[in-house]
Amino acid sequence: MKNIIGYLKSGIIEMYVLGLTSEKENAKLEKLSLLHPEVKIEIEAVSNALLNYSDPSTKPKPDVKAFLMATI
Repeated sequence: MKNIIGYLKSGIIEMYVLGLTSEKENAKLEKLSLLHPEVKIEIEAVSNALLNYSDPSTKPKPDVKAFLMATI
């Protein structure tokens, strides 16, 4: 279990979701996701976080502009 936690914290899942891993790393991660539900959950969480982060329909709160202008 300690190895899985270290693997989750290594950043490999973020790289996998971004498409920055090799075919060998992809195969290993996909195999681990079948054996360990927490790996699959983390892949889904990272994917969702990146999708929400990049969502162009997300708009800042109205008071953000005033705060930025006052700061500048």
